[in-house]
Amino acid sequence: MIRLAIDASTPICDIALIHEESNKEFVLWEEGKGIHSDRLFEGIEELIKLAGISVQDVDEWITTGGPGSYTGLRIAVSALKGILFFSKKNMLSVQTLAFFARSMAEEKPESIRFHACIDARRTHLYHQFFEIREKTVISSSKPEILPLEEIKTLLQSGDCIGGTGIERLSLDWLEMKEIFVLESKKVINPLILAKFSQNNVSWKSFMQTVEPELFEPDYYSSGIVQVHTKKN
Repeated sequence: MIRLAIDASTPICDIALIHEESNKEFVLWEEGKGIHSDRLFEGIEELIKLAGISVQDVDEWITTGGPGSYTGLRIAVSALKGILFFSKKNMLSVQTLAFFARSMAEEKPESIRFHACIDARRTHLYHQFFEIREKTVISSSKPEILPLEEIKTLLQSGDCIGGTGIERLSLDWLEMKEIFVLESKKVINPLILAKFSQNNVSWKSFMQTVEPELFEPDYYSSGIVQVHTKKN
């Protein structure tokens, strides 16, 4: 099985390719203004060349489906629609904040409460709260755009928080409250995204197989959630 995962929901362009037969992993992780339009297609091509394969050899394509940057998500989905046009290969959409939460859970397995966030500009963050109860992952809130001050009221000592825009909550305040903050490179880990469909039932409810030509990301800011599932 060869899996390729891309995430363009934040100002970070992150791509991972996992080649199970050769037991090799390849990653691109770059941050910057306009990075997705500049590097997404090039990055996919670079990892495919490094793996010594062709586009047709990739068995499973994975992307984050929102929430997040409108422009970034559109670029990622448009790229996959083009690549998979007339293809019968699987495309998987993973909820962005669940992807962040899973990265945090694997980075800090002793924790049970995880707050995944994405910068929504001004004084707001996209936020979703996850808990692990009896080895089962529970989404304890829906993805929402919340004011910074409201997010602070949801945090408890011992919680984990990660994503983008976290620094606007005040890192000193988070440290004082004994809340664990994970840096973006550990939270936005495309290798975790690439492994999302593998052998972990607890997280599979945050993933769906989709039909590329019909799929649209869930931006959440409009309050409209669109779901397009693959036809049997």
